[in-house]
Amino acid sequence: FLILQQVEAEKKLFAWSNFFACVFDECHHIIKDHPYRVIAQGINAWQSHYNNRIQILGLSASLTYAVGHKAVEAALGNLCYDLSVTNMISPTEEELMSAGYTPKDDVIEQMHEPWNVPDGVVPEHLRKTHAMYETFMGRVKHGTNTPFATKIYKVVREIEEQIDELQDGRKGEFRSPLNQIKLAAWEEYAFQMSRKSSKGSPRQNLYDLLEIWYVALRMVVQ
Repeated sequence: FLILQQVEAEKKLFAWSNFFACVFDECHHIIKDHPYRVIAQGINAWQSHYNNRIQILGLSASLTYAVGHKAVEAALGNLCYDLSVTNMISPTEEELMSAGYTPKDDVIEQMHEPWNVPDGVVPEHLRKTHAMYETFMGRVKHGTNTPFATKIYKVVREIEEQIDELQDGRKGEFRSPLNQIKLAAWEEYAFQMSRKSSKGSPRQNLYDLLEIWYVALRMVVQ
């Protein structure tokens, strides 16, 4: 990562001709501000400049955190563009089992429409995109969220409190992004704060953890 970032900073092209292939594990990180994105853009620039290609393989168990058909379709489209993807393959249930995957209780649960909406959850057809944030935070204020949503929110707040305790009097270094209506800004904030922290420090570890839980909370809000 450091070599490629240095090459990018110097406005040069990395010699990808010395490589046959590049494998991205957890490739969904490419569609956000992440070192993976620097690599992917560098490969695209090299391929365009030299009219040459290397083999690219992207792996992920969660291609996108987007919610809703249109949002998922847009995210996957961006990912395919950034990686110059020509084929997407998902394993079948039989392939998973033959490769050693053992589901809990020997059963792979499949969800089918119409979904059974738990008590307290707003049905999908009644949800309004522009009001998701206000609705959720209003339910937090009045204690009317579902038990599951309440637990997710409490975990996020507890991690934020731990980060506050590590600030050693440096007021203003961390400010919870939960007051931002743009939900994706939450995890982006944690990611950027992690990059600013000392590598391997307790603070960076907490920011990395908080990024994951912000994503979980965003999915609950949506």
